[in-house]
Amino acid sequence: MVLEFRLLGSFELHDGEQPVPLTAHKPRTLLALLLLHAGQLTPWHRLVDELWHSQPPRSAIPNLRTYITELRRAVFHNSGQLATEPGGYRLRLGAELVDLVEFDRLCTEARHRHLDCDLVAAESAYTTALRLWRGPPLAGLHTGPVLAAAAMVLAERRTGVAEDHFEVRLDLLGAGHGGGPELIADLRQHIAEFPLRERPRRQLMLALYRLGDVAGALAVYRAGREEMRSSLGLDPDHELERLHAAILRRDPGLLRTAPPRFQIRPTHR
Repeated sequence: MVLEFRLLGSFELHDGEQPVPLTAHKPRTLLALLLLHAGQLTPWHRLVDELWHSQPPRSAIPNLRTYITELRRAVFHNSGQLATEPGGYRLRLGAELVDLVEFDRLCTEARHRHLDCDLVAAESAYTTALRLWRGPPLAGLHTGPVLAAAAMVLAERRTGVAEDHFEVRLDLLGAGHGGGPELIADLRQHIAEFPLRERPRRQLMLALYRLGDVAGALAVYRAGREEMRSSLGLDPDHELERLHAAILRRDPGLLRTAPPRFQIRPTHR
């Protein structure tokens, strides 16, 4: 059986179909930190700070060694993947499945496909990547400063990838591939969750314009401007202003997704 580690949601470990019975919160937190730094030396002092929040007991180092021994036995079956080195520990992953690693791989593939104008494949890769998320990252762990910061970074990455996905769907819409109503609904839901992010507002304005709803696109701009002013005391950024101006003059260039060489290439499965 292949071990599977799930970080993109509640932190879970599976050995094939069976969950690994690692219930004590400190060994679980320790494993999550080692997974996030897999292949790198993780200094023991960073592990101690994470487990005891800079207030370690006198027994911190012996306890840390006990937790490492438990992980070696219960998770890695004494395979030698979790190595002790001068100054800390190093986790070497082999055939294990890590959802975060798969997420990164799929996002890289999607970006390359998008750059190659292979929109169908790019959209599929982004969809598969985002489906790996099951909730807030690293949920259920007793996090210290390192894991709390890592969870925030991962959540921000997911938001950015969702907006990259919208960009591909916008290009598909502009290429006559359809999907407009679903894209509009998803963008509105995203903006409701992140009302101060300007990129999805630009994307929603452009999607509405490409669907012929000029009034709706201008209304999105006005709502965003009011939100920015009331929440931050700022006006929208220059990109949003330029898009607003282009929509006001009914710029036909906004209807196109790319130069004439653009095409949707079929995917080979």
